[in-house]
Amino acid sequence: MEIGREEIYVSHWVVKQDIDMALICHPNVFVDSNFGSTVDEMQKNYIRLLPKYPAEQDFIIEFDKLVEFVAGQFAKRVKDGCNYQYLISAFFTHNVFETDYGIIYPSVQVNGKLGYNVALRPDIVNSHLGFIGAEKHILYKTDKYMQVVAGLYSDKYIAKSLGINSMDVLPKVD
Repeated sequence: MEIGREEIYVSHWVVKQDIDMALICHPNVFVDSNFGSTVDEMQKNYIRLLPKYPAEQDFIIEFDKLVEFVAGQFAKRVKDGCNYQYLISAFFTHNVFETDYGIIYPSVQVNGKLGYNVALRPDIVNSHLGFIGAEKHILYKTDKYMQVVAGLYSDKYIAKSLGINSMDVLPKVD
């Protein structure tokens, strides 16, 4: 979304067991993320963790190009009806799910400025997380302004939005 209003849903979970995930982030993607933001920290960690072995320099350069390409695939905007343009990121995620529990990557909808998205295998969600609740927000965006507004909604409304009959079908978190 470049300019306009969009409904977004935020869910809250408790982590019952640590989850190893692949981080999809590169310093040349979302270069204007906020200083001190989570995405900014991800980018700094990538640079810090990138090996500096002189004997492997050619490999490191090619690896860095690959990471930048993949991060760019996760960061690109796709127009409605053109979901086939997500084929590379979907294929990458499918292959990561063969060995890792999930992926984490900067949010395209807010230009990498406010946060990140997490994609987990369903079995990992069921075994490692406990659902706490969800809320609806409205993202308002102009060419120079972005605001997320939280909404307070009933359990019945949220259940309908989730496509379930009642919040009672969701397990309680201890």
